[in-house]
Amino acid sequence: MEYQINVNLLKSKIALKGFNRNELAYELGISPTSVTNLTKGRHNPSYELMNKLYEVLELTPDEATEIFFSSNLRKTKVS
Repeated sequence: MEYQINVNLLKSKIALKGFNRNELAYELGISPTSVTNLTKGRHNPSYELMNKLYEVLELTPDEATEIFFSSNLRKTKVS
């Protein structure tokens, strides 16, 4: 599935939780460079990483949908 994450909303949730790049990387078990690539929209997260972000950032289901799937859902036709 092709999708584009909402990087602005993701960055805002990261900031609201008070994480810097290194702290978030540690909590997620990824490199700080991977966090940068994610927040700049260079790479989309795997489903495993989405789950970790959901837990670490304490996202609601609606927030997670808006961050990870909103652009794809808007383009999908319902039959």
